[in-house]
Amino acid sequence: MGKLQLGWILFPRYDEDYWSSLEAYKKIGYSGMESGEQLLALKEGTPEENLARFREIGLKVIAVGANEVTRYDEKLIDEKIAQVKLLGADFACCYISSIIRPMMGEAPCTDDEFLQEIENLERSAERFAAAGVKLAYHNHNYEFIRKIHGISAYDQMVSRTSTLCFEPDVGWVTYAGENPIALLERLEGRLVAVHFKDFIPGRMRTATLAPGVSYTIPDFTAVGSGVVNTFGVAQWAAEHGIKWGVVEQDGNRNLCSVDTLHCAYLNLKESGFAG
Repeated sequence: MGKLQLGWILFPRYDEDYWSSLEAYKKIGYSGMESGEQLLALKEGTPEENLARFREIGLKVIAVGANEVTRYDEKLIDEKIAQVKLLGADFACCYISSIIRPMMGEAPCTDDEFLQEIENLERSAERFAAAGVKLAYHNHNYEFIRKIHGISAYDQMVSRTSTLCFEPDVGWVTYAGENPIALLERLEGRLVAVHFKDFIPGRMRTATLAPGVSYTIPDFTAVGSGVVNTFGVAQWAAEHGIKWGVVEQDGNRNLCSVDTLHCAYLNLKESGFAG
């Protein structure tokens, strides 16, 4: 049995130095980063120069963000496929759908709107697959809370697709009242990675992802310091051959970004199944 390789997403924060942060994460022990398309949009350096610098640090792009696939647009899909191949990513991932609008303070989507998005996701996944690339979906809590025809939105997505893969966020899964290991078992064969996240129950706070972009979230804390069954998830993922465990935290709590990632890394390594 191998161990999970560890990566991160949503770090560095918008107000932190990019390259020195990446070097610090690598020194901790991390080996990959999600949302690798950011390397193509940095203000300084060409995409080729930045990708080379990223690889010189010893890091790999795990995935490319592809939120556009909730609309079926062949041109956009092909652009994302090209990004995946350019960056050497393992897969593409959709992180946002209309189901999470209430999280952003917006009106909920209609049942038909979300069901159409599921259809679009599956069609998009088929086009990705034809090019040799996997497309995955990353959840929040709303996919489990919202019912469509008496079934959770997440179960609707799973049952109505076959090519689409999944990257469960076990923090949001737990926050929604679901058992993350039971979910992983249901998704076996369609998993590309696992997102590790943790929280302190009964509290909420505000996270600022960028200037003017804030929203209310659970009191997320460093992975392994909250209530999520982190060790159990790490064990299941390692025993079932999952390659990547990705650390995510929507806004720092009491620690800086480097310490947050260091704490998460050590807790996951302590499980014996990662690092």
